Amino acid sequence: MIDIELIRRKLSRLNMYLEKLKPISQKSLEEYKTDFYLKSATERLIQLIGE
Repeated sequence: MIDIELIRRKLSRLNMYLEKLKPISQKSLEEYKTDFYLKSATERLIQLIGE
């Protein structure tokens, strides 16, 4: 049986992670490449999205 609430929670988290990526997408490539913490945060958010 499909757990609708579980799916809703997962979709909600996915949406939250995507929202957190939006400000990062406004950065220039140079800013991204030179900011260790920005790169780390981006990588972690992408990892969470993949899970």
